[in-house]
Amino acid sequence: YPSDGAGSNDGLLDAVKGLLLSVLH
Repeated sequence: YPSDGAGSNDGLLDAVKGLLLSVLH
């Protein structure tokens, strides 16, 4: 999941979003 460049925590946020997507789908 690519970073949106919104901050230093992008990597973590992307990982969380990826996890949520994998769970919801």
